[in-house]
Amino acid sequence: MTKDNLLVQKKDRKELTRFLGTIAHDYNWAPFTYTNCKKSSKQGQNMGSKYILPPESGEWVYETLDQSWRGFKCRLKKIHYYAYDSYEERLEHPPERVPEAHFKILLAYWETNAAKKTSLQNSENRKEQDNMHTVGPVSFVMRYDKMLRENGKAPSKREMFEETRRRKEGKFYDRPYDDTQKKIQAMRELKALQDDQNSESHKDSFDEVMGNAPGSKRLHGLGVSRKMQKDIESSTSLTLPDEVMDSIKKAVTEDVQKDIITQREEFAKEREAHAAEMER
Repeated sequence: MTKDNLLVQKKDRKELTRFLGTIAHDYNWAPFTYTNCKKSSKQGQNMGSKYILPPESGEWVYETLDQSWRGFKCRLKKIHYYAYDSYEERLEHPPERVPEAHFKILLAYWETNAAKKTSLQNSENRKEQDNMHTVGPVSFVMRYDKMLRENGKAPSKREMFEETRRRKEGKFYDRPYDDTQKKIQAMRELKALQDDQNSESHKDSFDEVMGNAPGSKRLHGLGVSRKMQKDIESSTSLTLPDEVMDSIKKAVTEDVQKDIITQREEFAKEREAHAAEMER
């Protein structure tokens, strides 16, 4: 386990993330007719029965679900709403993975003044963001672990900031880099100055330049907070042997497959009953 984050093997983490993405993109588990992910409660209700997860992972799970759910709706809006000028054209080009009834509700909501105001505000907020990371879908914890293995020591926050803001030559980026470069240079100069002073009371160069935001743990990945770090460090949880974990994972996988089939059948029956009720 890394000091400041959850222990999740690379392969297992990808499998879990894909599973969460599948839930977030499935209208049976996460209906798109809600205005936010928290109100779409089915996805959260079923996570505990699908995977054996430590309590500390709860925030990361919900953050991952929320981002995937919102990201999917954002892509739906770009492809099936903004791409067409009229309601009729949009109905002629519906998304395959969303029921027509749900899509009509989405279209009606996106046309409201409240939705347009929120969309405009979100767009303005994104324009004001600076020092954006460039690691794409690769998680910070995976990048942290890679640097740890390559260098034989945990990377500092300054090193993580540089690594996650690195830009490839020749690639186009839609955000300016000047401010990020200035901050990286300021961190390097402060670090060099403190090294020359050879003092044991060095201040973190990242915190000195960027400020120390309360609550969140920046550069540690999605859903990581200071409280979570304390909970992990004080945890008495045991690490099970690989063969035990393999046995558990196999049993859980088989149970998940059976449970998903059962849940889908139940949802299908509910929809049929609802449709029959509406026809009366």
